[in-house]
Amino acid sequence: MGMLEAEVILYIVLGTIGLLVNIPVIIAIFWSAQLRLQKEFIIIAGLCITDAINALGFVVTGAYRQAVINEGKDHLVSRYFCLTSGTQGMNVATDQAFAWILLVITLDRIYAVYNPIKYFKRTYQYAWTVLGGKNSHFRRFGCICLFGFCS
Repeated sequence: MGMLEAEVILYIVLGTIGLLVNIPVIIAIFWSAQLRLQKEFIIIAGLCITDAINALGFVVTGAYRQAVINEGKDHLVSRYFCLTSGTQGMNVATDQAFAWILLVITLDRIYAVYNPIKYFKRTYQYAWTVLGGKNSHFRRFGCICLFGFCS
């Protein structure tokens, strides 16, 4: 087995593991009405959704690379061609989304530590707003980054 085949297997296996770990957590949080009303679990669900999309990107990338190898087109291509492929675009977008969700969680924890009384008075709607809901600064700036206006 060559290096390319090992890479493809890693992409598919790690992506599948990521999906198998995150999807039950997402289902558990959104299935239970009590968990849906707690802001901490909503933020955790946001992290799991982002991670599951990232894992799906890994599986798709692995399948795409396997198809390229099977067709015998595994020769060196330009960076532009590589970056404009759909799978690479998906990976770049989900990596940025993952970084944003980690920033959101960090800022949420800082807010909870430095202003605990105000934080605990917040409802679950606060978590939806932080994750990109209505009137969210993160949503506006995230859309700008997603469309490539900043890097």
